[in-house]
Amino acid sequence: MRIYRDLAIEVVKEKIADHFNVSVEEAAEGIIKIANENAANAIRIISVQKGYDPRDFTLIAHGGSGPMFAPFIAQDLEINKIVIPAIPPGVFSAWGMLLTDIRHDVLVTHVVEVNSENLEDIKDLFSNADERLLNVFEKEEGIPREEVISFHYADMRYKGQEHTVKVPVHTTDLSEEGLNSLIERFHQYHERAYDFRLPQSPVQIVNFHSVGVVKVKRPKIYENLVEGHPEDAIKEDRKVFINGDYSVLPVFDRQKIPTGVTIGGPAILEDPTSTVLVLDFQEFVKDKYGNIIITSRRG
Repeated sequence: MRIYRDLAIEVVKEKIADHFNVSVEEAAEGIIKIANENAANAIRIISVQKGYDPRDFTLIAHGGSGPMFAPFIAQDLEINKIVIPAIPPGVFSAWGMLLTDIRHDVLVTHVVEVNSENLEDIKDLFSNADERLLNVFEKEEGIPREEVISFHYADMRYKGQEHTVKVPVHTTDLSEEGLNSLIERFHQYHERAYDFRLPQSPVQIVNFHSVGVVKVKRPKIYENLVEGHPEDAIKEDRKVFINGDYSVLPVFDRQKIPTGVTIGGPAILEDPTSTVLVLDFQEFVKDKYGNIIITSRRG
């Protein structure tokens, strides 16, 4: 899709900038800040609200615009490391889909209290789900059942509750001795999700969940070493509106950036499918496979 700069400026000016009595640049940056905050909030939902600290993780930025917004999102969440994959970011999701393992799920709903009296019923329900799962691989995918790797989960709850917690079920759990381990694992998962446990309450399985996975052959990723000096990779200097003011940033050709050389921001890195932005307090290096690693500058 062709981008028409003049039309973009016109609509931002008419609809936003004039209404709030700000410049087009300020209005455009405001749009980006709102988008970044929405993305940061989405990450908080799957991290902070589930008991994980984003600062303990690395942010993988892909897509056409992801590498451009990632530094702001990482700054907001205090994530100190960003990785821009060597696979062209704009097609990274498609590449991932091609390499995704073949997976099928079967869910059997049947409410059963977890105790030794119901052990055989629990085992039979998982076996029924497994058989249905293997038939899907054989009849719909043409894959022999011996190639299928199986996993089991149970959607569990305290008796009388409405909501469930998904708990992994190990083969050793389906025995007289193993049931206590399964119940204790449920207590742990429930406490992590809801911050409390009810050790005296009966525990129920609501859904018996069987997962089958067949591994797809992965291509080998080769080293892509580039020699030279950082200056050789600079295409031009560009005037950019960022953080409320104009700055002049060097624009690098990502393919020509030398391997293993740490370069300080601010900077722009361009490749055919995306644009990478590095902020003034950050630095970046290209590893031996071509991934761009952005970190907060030391000191």
